[in-house]
Amino acid sequence: MPRPPATPNNSLALILLVTGKILGIVGLVLGASPTYRTIGGVFLVFDALFIVASIVLCIRTMGARARQDADQKAVLAQMVREGTLKQFLQEIEAEEKTTTA
Repeated sequence: MPRPPATPNNSLALILLVTGKILGIVGLVLGASPTYRTIGGVFLVFDALFIVASIVLCIRTMGARARQDADQKAVLAQMVREGTLKQFLQEIEAEEKTTTA
């Protein structure tokens, strides 16, 4: 089975990562001046939080995909044991021949 397109979790993780990097750059720029050093530090803390959140989302998505792959392997193993895998593949080949003809 083909993999589904990028999940919403991946998109959210990317948005969090980009936002975190922007906050980090703003924090560094503000932290360079002595008058805004505290605000710059706050931006850097938010930068770290956003990056950690994006990493957690990516790890959760990878875990879900690993579980999905394991489930698909279990289904294939069951089909091999039952002998229905060859029949399934023959049906797919027959469908391909009828669509190309």
